[in-house]
Amino acid sequence: MTNLLASLDNYLFRRIDKHDFLAYKKAQFTGYMSLIFIVLILALIAAAFAGERERFIEVLKLALPIILVSFTSFLTVIAGRINAGANIMAFGSAFFASYGFIIKPLSMSGGTMAYFMFLDLIYASFFCSRRVALIVIAVFLSVRTYYFIRFGSVLTGEMHEVLRSSYIDGM
Repeated sequence: MTNLLASLDNYLFRRIDKHDFLAYKKAQFTGYMSLIFIVLILALIAAAFAGERERFIEVLKLALPIILVSFTSFLTVIAGRINAGANIMAFGSAFFASYGFIIKPLSMSGGTMAYFMFLDLIYASFFCSRRVALIVIAVFLSVRTYYFIRFGSVLTGEMHEVLRSSYIDGM
């Protein structure tokens, strides 16, 4: 099993200099994460296929662009362009997390989609340039501020308090 994994590593990441340990590990993480992400999204599609047709179509519309971004990131990394692949993953994740944050109801956006935003911020901070990480942070701050301004005047009572605490916690 170990020889199989080593052979897979040698094949997939043959264009990356193994002597640059950090770049090689960055390529491995981004490449394998992209593949795992694709497998998980395909499992989600398969699960949705077992349910109602309308739900399946909805899942498919959201899942296919995510697979496309992940696959593009994977191909870019194994082509030897590690930073470009990491940037594709960071910007793609930022877009999808922001989109999900905006379209989900308040009860879900602050409690679920916000965690994807935090994961993307960590990823961008570790694997991308400082400029890319700052752009991702600016996107998320803008999305959260837009959401707060958009719904802050409409909601009252407990829902306004949930919105406010979600906004503050996310900053």
